[in-house]
Amino acid sequence: MFRSGRKRVTRAVRSDAPTARKPATRHRIIRSTQGIIFIVSSLSTRDDTQVITIDPLCGYLIYEGRIGADLFENEKAAEEYLFRVRRVVIKDEWYACAIIGYVPPTEGAHGLLGIVTDVRSDEI
Repeated sequence: MFRSGRKRVTRAVRSDAPTARKPATRHRIIRSTQGIIFIVSSLSTRDDTQVITIDPLCGYLIYEGRIGADLFENEKAAEEYLFRVRRVVIKDEWYACAIIGYVPPTEGAHGLLGIVTDVRSDEI
């Protein structure tokens, strides 16, 4: 029987190895019954979740980076804050994988938020 002189090498994979994939970027856009729009964003490049508010009167984007107000450890904590503390009631909601633009409202018009809801990779 012929044996090669190579030894079999096995490598243990640690659970904290950097090969673990981060979750994809996700955005949940919520319009409340009061007309306020909230963008709950979890970015693949960050470990936290941000809540951006769009003012219903003037269209300003409101984000201050305050922990517990618009910056949270995860999506669950952000949603708990919105629904239990701020008592937001959902009128409409959308899920997006990317936000591609925002046009604030002008006099007598609505603002526009451009989102991507699905991404496909087709081979040419």
